Amino acid sequence: MAGCSAGGPASGGAASQPPAASGSSSATPATSAPAQTTTTAAASPSSVPTPTPTPALATFTTPDGSLSFTYPPAWKVTAVAGQSGSYAVTDEAGATRATLRDKLKSLPNVSVPTGLDSGFRAPVPGVTGPDGREVELVVHGVFGQAPGGQGAMYAVSSINDPEPIGRSAVEVTQGGYYVSFSGFVPLRRDVETLSKEELFSAAAEFAGSATFGETAKVLTSLRLNLDSMVKTGCLGERYRYEKIAGLSCEEAIAVLARVEKSGTFQGARNMETSDYVCFYPSIVESQNGQADVICRSKASEAVSFEAWKK
Repeated sequence: MAGCSAGGPASGGAASQPPAASGSSSATPATSAPAQTTTTAAASPSSVPTPTPTPALATFTTPDGSLSFTYPPAWKVTAVAGQSGSYAVTDEAGATRATLRDKLKSLPNVSVPTGLDSGFRAPVPGVTGPDGREVELVVHGVFGQAPGGQGAMYAVSSINDPEPIGRSAVEVTQGGYYVSFSGFVPLRRDVETLSKEELFSAAAEFAGSATFGETAKVLTSLRLNLDSMVKTGCLGERYRYEKIAGLSCEEAIAVLARVEKSGTFQGARNMETSDYVCFYPSIVESQNGQADVICRSKASEAVSFEAWKK
């Protein structure tokens, strides 16, 4: 009976299949439609923004090659007139960002009250302090000598340096001298007198500013090249020694220690032992650049040295 062949689809909703075309022993295979291909137009070169290259940093190196640092190419580094070994770093607007002072005979003596530590620290990996101590950049808020003279002072310094910010420098033990890299900017000049809290807040805000960030990159790039270092003296516990003749550095240190411990005064400014005499200049002579102590052997004037207080 029609519609009752075995294996047919169950009735009740399935559509019947159309009959096969006559005159053919097999069904014609179905032909699939060709795949649609999507082509994305390549962006023209003019539509892709070209990144602006970052200008290469400039490098300053001291004449003897012992110190170097990098700085933005639009900035300048110039020798400070009348100050041997000093170099000012100025930005494109002409503002002094920092000053490098090389081969100092003694620590700087910038007369500022004790600073308020802002808490800012940044490592200076290219320089090592005495006894292998690491060096860092610090920022302090300082009160001025006159009302309205407050500002932020920043300097590279050996970690845990007990000296106040105005005397911050790195001792180059191998060369017998000091290096200072520091700067100062005024803060809140609209107020004559700031409280400690206000000065601390202003210094901390400055330390976190983008402007100081530029400056900090310069100071922390400082590098000391020991291969090019020129030894200008040696450093003891209390003095820096130079112009040493006929003695080693260690012998000069021992001589002055012995004279100051066991010598006797001869006149107002001479101290002597049986074999050495040391002369202590007056205040005026020291201000004119004379060493703090000049010692010579009584046996030979060819054996002598000068000493400067650290």
